[in-house]
Amino acid sequence: MAVVVSQTLPYSQDTLQLDSNDCWKTLFPLFRPSIRSENLPGGHIVFLNEDCKCSAVDIAAVARPGHFSTLLPSQHLSAIVIEGPEPITAREIQKTLSGKGLVLLRAGLGWHVQTQDNTAIVVETPSELEHNHVISVLAQATDECRESISRMAGLFEQIVPQAIATHVRFHDQKIDGKPALTVSKEIKPYTQAREALESLIDIPSTEATTYSVHYADINGLSQLENLISIDAIATTLEKRKIGYRISHSSLIDYTNHARGFSISILPLSSQDVKPQSPPNPAPNPTRPSTNPHSLSSKAQMTFNDPTIRSRITKGCKGVIAAEPTITEYDQIVGDGDCGYTLRDGAKQVLQFIEGRDLTQLPDVVNALVGELEVKMGGTSGALYCIYLTALAGALGSAKTVPQALEIALKQLQRYTRARKGDRTLMDALIPYVETLCDNGDAQAAVDAAREGVEGTRKMEAHLGRSTYLDNKAIQGVPDPGAYGLLVLLENMS
Repeated sequence: MAVVVSQTLPYSQDTLQLDSNDCWKTLFPLFRPSIRSENLPGGHIVFLNEDCKCSAVDIAAVARPGHFSTLLPSQHLSAIVIEGPEPITAREIQKTLSGKGLVLLRAGLGWHVQTQDNTAIVVETPSELEHNHVISVLAQATDECRESISRMAGLFEQIVPQAIATHVRFHDQKIDGKPALTVSKEIKPYTQAREALESLIDIPSTEATTYSVHYADINGLSQLENLISIDAIATTLEKRKIGYRISHSSLIDYTNHARGFSISILPLSSQDVKPQSPPNPAPNPTRPSTNPHSLSSKAQMTFNDPTIRSRITKGCKGVIAAEPTITEYDQIVGDGDCGYTLRDGAKQVLQFIEGRDLTQLPDVVNALVGELEVKMGGTSGALYCIYLTALAGALGSAKTVPQALEIALKQLQRYTRARKGDRTLMDALIPYVETLCDNGDAQAAVDAAREGVEGTRKMEAHLGRSTYLDNKAIQGVPDPGAYGLLVLLENMS
């Protein structure tokens, strides 16, 4: 899936007043009632977590006020500190806490770890990225590790020499028609977010090592973009059989408004941090579902695996072969990515159905949507996912395939204003479904879809990017989305 990023600017510091100590002394206890603020000599302010369930070693983090939003969920922190004019010492913080030891974390200019009197460890990190990462690591550490200052010291001795950090920003222009990333001042075009992230994670599979991976979005990526990125990281590590723990935080950079993300990787002993369990494994694809709540268990139709597999395979291969033509059309009337989107979706379908039991078609289609949501971007990807979600349910309840297609179409029309005559894929889908429902003739339905696609050559665009183009520029060119769907239907029939 191609992640399309629109530039947005965060609120200014003056507007948010995030650097106001007085502001946070009021806000922080409102957000976390267990927090109590206390003024210390030297102008320091310490926020004490009275509900902290930490073990023998307390953990305290020095933070600037604007960094508090990241620390709010950190229940394992005993204290959060706003420093005065001079740096606060570990001993000053220990006077306010009751633990047997202290780990004091501070974002600085580089890695620096100092053990003091075997009762405190002061850790400075290169930036807030690593600062947030270490906070997450200590939350994930085993109880045995967190109960011992010496174990904590050993943990940091392992971290510092092998720490890796990568900083990425989305470039504001496309390169060769593709979105691009700026990585270490080098501009790199990419087709899919998953491929871009895979190239950034270069770590070996090592026994007895857990790789802690911290992903931080910068300047406000959407939840969808973050979930796609984190899923790509997890999938990459699982394919390489690497034990891992993933954590996430958000950062704001007022000096550079470009959005992006950073990744910090720390190798840890599996005795100190256990790898997380992989996501729930998929059910056996070759075994019919015995779940009484599955869609297939209620289906009134029976589905023939070889026939369905043959049609899907031919349809997807047809779309893959037609990608250059679809792309050429979309470069004239759209963003130029429709061909890539449909091609990637078709490849994902072929990969997904391999080994699956297509006699359980409703459940297979329903599960497929989750994969396509990641692989297919743009408006066409969203429309396909909405339609297939509705189709999965309809296949589990309708008496015929045409009836299921019609039910899914009506559901899709609840989510889009596009209709026949708007120069979209609906100019192929609607006549196909209507004709198939009227007479049950698949070839006549394809002919109707083809007629609809040919009609888009003369249409004025009412929706999508084509509406911004001179009507003369798009005359004679079919709608790329409608053409791509026609190719799929022609090859499946």
